[in-house]
Amino acid sequence: MLSKIRETIARFGMLEDGDKVVCGLSGGADSVSLVYALHVLGYDVTAVHVDHMIRGEEARRDRMFAQSFCEKLSIPFECRQVDVPSKAAQLGIGLEECGRNVRYEIFDEVAGQLGCRTATAHTMSDSVETVIFNIARGSSIAGLGGIPAVRGNIIRPLISVTREEVEQFCRQNMLEYVNDSTNSDTVYTRNMIRHELVPRLRRINPSFHLAVGRLSECAASDEEYLRSQAQAALDDMEDDGRWPVERLRELPDPLLRRAAAIISGGCDYKHIALIKEMISEGSGAVGIDSQRTLAIHKGMISLRKEYECQDEWESELAFSEQILPDGRSLICEIVAIDEFKSSENYHNLLFTDIVDYDIILERCSDNKPAVVRNRRQGDRFAPNGRGLTKQVRKLFNEKAIPADRRSSYVMIECGGEIVWLEDFGAAEGCAVGKSTQKVLIIKLCRGENIDAG
Repeated sequence: MLSKIRETIARFGMLEDGDKVVCGLSGGADSVSLVYALHVLGYDVTAVHVDHMIRGEEARRDRMFAQSFCEKLSIPFECRQVDVPSKAAQLGIGLEECGRNVRYEIFDEVAGQLGCRTATAHTMSDSVETVIFNIARGSSIAGLGGIPAVRGNIIRPLISVTREEVEQFCRQNMLEYVNDSTNSDTVYTRNMIRHELVPRLRRINPSFHLAVGRLSECAASDEEYLRSQAQAALDDMEDDGRWPVERLRELPDPLLRRAAAIISGGCDYKHIALIKEMISEGSGAVGIDSQRTLAIHKGMISLRKEYECQDEWESELAFSEQILPDGRSLICEIVAIDEFKSSENYHNLLFTDIVDYDIILERCSDNKPAVVRNRRQGDRFAPNGRGLTKQVRKLFNEKAIPADRRSSYVMIECGGEIVWLEDFGAAEGCAVGKSTQKVLIIKLCRGENIDAG
């Protein structure tokens, strides 16, 4: 299995020899194998365990096991507790979705702090189950692609191995692991697919996992190409967030469907069908959700902005609280590094929300102070730990940020460069490091509830 993992890492350019990497560690066979394998292969692993505060004593058992496992291997270990049921109720979303969001936020936080990527323990078996689930609920080609090997800063080194291979690897290396009791409950759709449907399909084809793997690889490749063609077509005809209906009609159906999804900021098959019909007729409007409406006006299609501030705005950064045009408050607090490390913020604050204040002092002057502003056409940003500079528009596309939200995103600029971007954090070279003396803590609030930043 180690050779497969090594080949997968090389094939998808996941890591370089000796790189740092953050690994999610639940304590199950998959994550235990991932942490152990990457450690054995010579990577600088930091394990992160997230307690969702759902399963009581069993969750405590998992937490203690994960910590003990890392101590035996001398692997740095971090544990975070988040009251997912309360958070899900507050946000009005399901437990599974909320738990996933929380995990990735924490992984991003720690990876941002260390300047590295995050590895999760998804296997080929997980990807197969995802494909079946997507087919069952109705999916486009994108859904047949399964779980991608790489998505942004997330890598999945186990994506070419099956769950059976993982369990065999644990036996061979005498690796203990814990079992989540909910994994056997077939009330959950994914468990039903895993324990009932997949075994039946393997009776038809014992190599079912490999067959679906080939399907996913082809589907993902086709989808990437078609979406890139649709995006290129939209880029070519875009006029300040509007697209001419006449030219959209000329697109082949596979590109038009993807163009509709891109313009709308992401929507389901039903809405795509309605958008296509509207484009064919040349008039009308389609409500995507309570905040997004795609409409045609004077031959141009665009999103109606329900809540964002459309006009460009900019103001000098106040190192206190300032009210932004969209009604949110931006709070910037300067704290000495020693004070920051000794505070609760050091463990609880998302590290995407801090910047090295010394960098701001170096880059700004009385004649060119730091400013806070919204997006401009052509903005470019270098996310910390990525080693590249990209157009902000492309970063938004990668993160699937709805088009109607983009002009409300906040950024801090110093010396003509963006040093911090909402939801993306500090720029390359601006993150808190060993030489940092003062930290700038950034919070975006609406009323009393922090909702971004």
